[in-house]
Amino acid sequence: MDNDNYTFTVFTPAYKCEKTIHRVFESLENQTFKDFEWIIVDDASPDNFQSVLKNLLASSNINFKILVHDENKGKHFAWNLALKYAKGKFFVPADADDSFIPETLEIFLSFWNQIPKNQQNEFSGVNVLCKDPYTNKIIGNKYPNAPLVSNNLELGYRYKINGEKWGMIRTDILRKYPFPEFKSNRGAYVESYIWFSIANAGYKVICHNIALRNYYMDDSNSIIQKAIVNPKKSSKTMFHYLSWHINNNFIYMIRTGNYKLILKNLLNLFRNGWLENNSSISIIKILKDNRLRLILIPFVPFFYIVYLITYSKFK
Repeated sequence: MDNDNYTFTVFTPAYKCEKTIHRVFESLENQTFKDFEWIIVDDASPDNFQSVLKNLLASSNINFKILVHDENKGKHFAWNLALKYAKGKFFVPADADDSFIPETLEIFLSFWNQIPKNQQNEFSGVNVLCKDPYTNKIIGNKYPNAPLVSNNLELGYRYKINGEKWGMIRTDILRKYPFPEFKSNRGAYVESYIWFSIANAGYKVICHNIALRNYYMDDSNSIIQKAIVNPKKSSKTMFHYLSWHINNNFIYMIRTGNYKLILKNLLNLFRNGWLENNSSISIIKILKDNRLRLILIPFVPFFYIVYLITYSKFK
């Protein structure tokens, strides 16, 4: 069954997930709110997940679409592709090892409808929490109060919110801010690019302290874990992202006074830049703010020592 429009598009990037894809399927099968479609992007997965998935879907009424990459490109490519086909008003990313409660979509819509209709065009979506399914502990920080009206830059730099979060986002807004696509890169692009782009455009988000998604820390984020083991796998995207982020948001960062996070971003800019064989001078020249360039010069030797200790072996 195919509708022209849905309330939700649920997007799942799939890679080596034959043992976990049942989680998101079962979560969707059990949803109390049924007006959604499910777009699965097969990112050239080498396992048998499509057969597993099709067996699950054979007796299901879920509206679904399977899109296929001819080579492994990463979640950011899959995300952009799914947005081209999405028919839902709201976009809900759900990884292939995720699970979430049966009332999730119903709760998302309820939270959205609590925003006055004449203000909804000012909001990009709804943010919620994630929990460890084995301990039921919240992952990261809760929001300082709820519902909290904020934006994703403010959440990170003013409120210092960290840890895995989740949500639904307006599809029309996401289409304005696709991920940069690097065909030769093996690392997934940083999702903060999307959230900060939306914040820079002036959109707000409403945040609730309810955990709807189960975050499996043992086997999720395998791509991220590989990048931690070998940062060279993600250095190209990290360098591109941090260059963009610092150039676009440095003044905001300074105003919030979160200097620890600022220093961390600058250190990672240089570490990833050096991994990509950029010279210190070329990295400094990428930065648009002349004041920042001058401030950075005394820090470069310190950054390089940290780089030698932590990253240089991966060149």
